[in-house]
Amino acid sequence: MNPSSGFTQEVHFDNFDYRNGGRAWRRWNDDYTNIPISYAGVSEIANQPILSDIEFDDDGDMIVGFMSRWGHQMGSSNYKPIASNTELTNAIAHEMLHICNQNGAWSY
Repeated sequence: MNPSSGFTQEVHFDNFDYRNGGRAWRRWNDDYTNIPISYAGVSEIANQPILSDIEFDDDGDMIVGFMSRWGHQMGSSNYKPIASNTELTNAIAHEMLHICNQNGAWSY
């Protein structure tokens, strides 16, 4: 492989429209007052995806890892950095996708 020859996009995630542990990935956000912290009475994980790893298995399938930027911003069981916040939030999230190569067509 010659990286200087360029890259080809094989897979596209449109708005990360698949489920992540029952909760959707969110757009990156630095406005802590605009991030919901509860969902049906449960502390909300405001997942903001970072592509963290790409591997290929013996069949040529792709295994893609994502981690949450929110986890780096907040950590685990911390308060959001705004004065009015009194609820702890958990921010540890990750996900792995197995993307299959079926005769040159990628699907997840």
